[in-house]
Amino acid sequence: MKTFEWHHAADLETLCVVGASIGFFQAVPGHPFEVSEPTRPGQPPCDLMLRVADLGAKVRYRLAPRPSGPDDAHLLAQTLAYIYPKTRSPEPREPRNAPPEQLARFGADAAASILYPLREGTERGLDTEETLALVKGDRIIVITKTFARATTDPIAWALFNHASTQSIVWDAARRPPVASVWPPNAFLAPGVKGTPLPEARTTLRTALDASTAGADERRALADALRRMFGGSEPLAEAVTADMKATFADALKASCNDRALWATVDCGLALVANAYDLHGFAITLWRELR
Repeated sequence: MKTFEWHHAADLETLCVVGASIGFFQAVPGHPFEVSEPTRPGQPPCDLMLRVADLGAKVRYRLAPRPSGPDDAHLLAQTLAYIYPKTRSPEPREPRNAPPEQLARFGADAAASILYPLREGTERGLDTEETLALVKGDRIIVITKTFARATTDPIAWALFNHASTQSIVWDAARRPPVASVWPPNAFLAPGVKGTPLPEARTTLRTALDASTAGADERRALADALRRMFGGSEPLAEAVTADMKATFADALKASCNDRALWATVDCGLALVANAYDLHGFAITLWRELR
């Protein structure tokens, strides 16, 4: 029996990775498919490798017994996340521990991640990698995502990274019946490309037409919106009125044009969940550029 099995959702956009013997699950969007390639020097072994067609990225999975090291699971996760890229990157930085609420959703004892540039020639055509190390009991799982930073659409990467990471569940009792990682959205069609829905885009364009703001103010609002692309919360998580007010205040503080403020209010009125919030930020950011 393989360590990790997989199956596609009906539309083939999402692939579900399942480690049945350990109760692990992750949904990977972007039309992924399994690949194999000869092991190269400096490339750690993996149990499953995927290629994400919509991004050209690789995703690798490795399950192993818990190694000797720190007794504290959080320190071990950080150590694993740092050791993995050490031979692959000229400058790995400090790994980040998963926030407590995200760790609880994972169902792991600890998790840490790190993003780093690859040494030239490490991966053909790819230059950047992110490693996530998960620790649970006497097992560890290391997941790496390798991509070409210069040619990868930042919106597509943000959507892919958020959707795939927030779907991780290492708990057999909570394995979700996922057909798609994408909840309903007022702004975007399902998928990592973030294709805008015509009705919402027209609504934002109409509101923007009333603005006489100069390039600097539009750029400042676009920069503030860009910071809203990522996150660790589930995409289906509800966005409350208080949360909307907080986002509105932050966005309006970046500019001083009432028509731009009205556009922000118009967009946020359509937001119901975290995926809507990202969709609003992405759609308005594109219109401002």
